[in-house]
Amino acid sequence: MCLKQGFVCLLNKTIRRDGLATGYTRRNAVALVILILMGAGLTSSFIVKANPSLADAPAPEAETGGAISFSGLPSDPEGSQTSSFLTILSAPPYIVGQPLRLKGGVLPGRNGTMSFYDGTTLLGAAPLRLELNGSMQAELLAPGLAEGLHILTAVYDGDGAVSPSRPVYVVRQATSVSSANYRGETLAPDQITATFGVRLANSQQTAASLPLPTTLDGTTVSVSDSAGMTRAAPLFYVSPGQVNHLIPAGTAAGPATITITAGDGSVSGASAQITAIAPGVFTADATGRGLAAAQVLRVKPDGSFRYEPVTEYDQLSGRYSAVLIDLGAESDQVFLILYGTGFRHRGSLSAATATVGGGDANVLYAGAQGVLAGLDQANLRLPRSLIGRGEVDVVLTVDGKAANTVKVSVK
Repeated sequence: MCLKQGFVCLLNKTIRRDGLATGYTRRNAVALVILILMGAGLTSSFIVKANPSLADAPAPEAETGGAISFSGLPSDPEGSQTSSFLTILSAPPYIVGQPLRLKGGVLPGRNGTMSFYDGTTLLGAAPLRLELNGSMQAELLAPGLAEGLHILTAVYDGDGAVSPSRPVYVVRQATSVSSANYRGETLAPDQITATFGVRLANSQQTAASLPLPTTLDGTTVSVSDSAGMTRAAPLFYVSPGQVNHLIPAGTAAGPATITITAGDGSVSGASAQITAIAPGVFTADATGRGLAAAQVLRVKPDGSFRYEPVTEYDQLSGRYSAVLIDLGAESDQVFLILYGTGFRHRGSLSAATATVGGGDANVLYAGAQGVLAGLDQANLRLPRSLIGRGEVDVVLTVDGKAANTVKVSVK
């Protein structure tokens, strides 16, 4: 049975939907997620479509990439081997004040020391040691450098042979985390990410339309991955202290560098470890803890349905409180719709599991929400064993990775 408005279809007890339109209110979970993503000050109304299916849908394959490795002696820009060389062992981004590990060396048969320079400024010297490949090499932990471009060289003190120069751009430290739960151990392609720092933008500005822009108030974000590709990141929101952006689609697995360039030319950098998924669930107060930013879908035996809030906002206290989920008559089917990010590139649907109040809840869908960039959703069937439980924990686990624990209350 299908309804013309909403297309809620009962097909083998699997519910599908399309065309859900919800206006912006304080009580609306989808609009609340948009508020979280776009930043404060958003007051206009939105029409948001839900994902077209409560059931499983194919997920795109996650891309992977190998780590970059170096071997042998480096070459100069023309490709000819030089008598001395310089390698930067520290991984980017190169952060203001953080020491840099440098390696310099010469061809076999020489000994003594190597000196390392930032332009004409001596950073330090280190003794040469024989390496397995027969070359003589020296390592130095150089003192942290100031923000900006530095041209580094290594000089063999025996005959003054100078290595090819190595440009290093030193940036301010930034930190990138999931915008849903503020975890940063790993991030995933198409994940909504919050990067924190200083002087990230000249002012506060919010994206006004889809597709998302890659420049806001002159601020840009780029992500360089382990495969050597650099991509511009779509932007939700920029401010001097925070930028909300996507990890670009196709970013390869492995270490990555996120570079934020403000309109005034200030540059900040953050390190990230990219994996296929890094699940996070949004919460009502945007802390990554407490009440879920979610909705309940109730379906009656005659096919009628309605969406119900799970939280309400108290203007006086400035807090969110739980709205009790009423599981209703036994003939009602009640589904909890969680909104999150970082899990659309999962494996099979069977790899998405959930517990509510410690008991299993069937996951009918876990993937892209379908309209808002980077927003994912998971649809859970609530078991009637939850009746009378009150506040319970909800834990979504995808491909073995648990998202942050959120809460709902059941009547």
